[in-house]
Amino acid sequence: MRTVLAIDVGGSQYRLALISKKGEITFHHRGKTQREQGAIWLIPRLIEEIEQIKSSGYNPLAIGVGFGGPVNYKAQQILASLHAPGWDQNNLSEILSAHFNLPVTIDNDGNVGALGEYHFGAGQGVKNMLYYTVSTGVGGGVILNGESWRGHHSQGAELGHLPVVFNGPICTCGYRGCVESICSGLSIARQALEAVENTQIPTSLRAILNKTGDLTAKDVFSCYYEGDKVAQQIIDYVKRVFVSGLIGAINLFDPEAIVIGGGVGLAPGFVDGLTEQVNEQIMIPGRRQIPCVRGTLGDNSVLFGAAKLAWNSLGME
Repeated sequence: MRTVLAIDVGGSQYRLALISKKGEITFHHRGKTQREQGAIWLIPRLIEEIEQIKSSGYNPLAIGVGFGGPVNYKAQQILASLHAPGWDQNNLSEILSAHFNLPVTIDNDGNVGALGEYHFGAGQGVKNMLYYTVSTGVGGGVILNGESWRGHHSQGAELGHLPVVFNGPICTCGYRGCVESICSGLSIARQALEAVENTQIPTSLRAILNKTGDLTAKDVFSCYYEGDKVAQQIIDYVKRVFVSGLIGAINLFDPEAIVIGGGVGLAPGFVDGLTEQVNEQIMIPGRRQIPCVRGTLGDNSVLFGAAKLAWNSLGME
């Protein structure tokens, strides 16, 4: 079976998969990144693992990469990572292409995840779609008339960095009050720590913090499902802010549908009620219905999108 190699480079993990043109995964590997060592550690590791894949008898035709940070798509260059060092102006695409003599295409993981859901997941059947990955950070992708929209400088579609709260928390991008600064997994955890510190309301979050020394977004959702009042206040606020971001993006792009993925976005309850809230508040309500749906590819959306990039590089769209 002919396959391409898809690579997903995230802040805390990286993954590789061999994927056919029909979307069949024939090989998959997941590993943890050494975040503090960044590119210096990961690039040799990727090369080593691709060599192992090839020595096992697999011969991918091309490589596609979804990277967790800004990418200049036209120049095929990583601009930076907001979570790990050593990626500024990095030429990962060129390095892999030269080493393996294969075409390599790289793009921001939000754009790549959108491609995956559009061609293989919840976005099938629409022409205009917004994609959000709500996880450690908040990424986004925009599909217009069936094509990825990246903007003139390849810096468009940053849906997680739409400002929604004036003078809000500082964001990883350096601005304040972005969707990511409130709705990301890291931001939810921060709000939980602040809430436990500043409230006298009984909450299970305090017991978790005392036991583990930290809180995560997963802890907050777990308490939310159990009816914990503080956790409910946090998640309800996060969802209200997220809806504001959705409405702003809808007013810009007027999509047919919004697909939501990522660890936080796919958490039970996160997408619930978003369609109703959004369609009640968009400009001229009642004239259109824009569904907000869960992605169907889980954490594989970037891998499938990266595979699509690779197949496209071969002229096999």
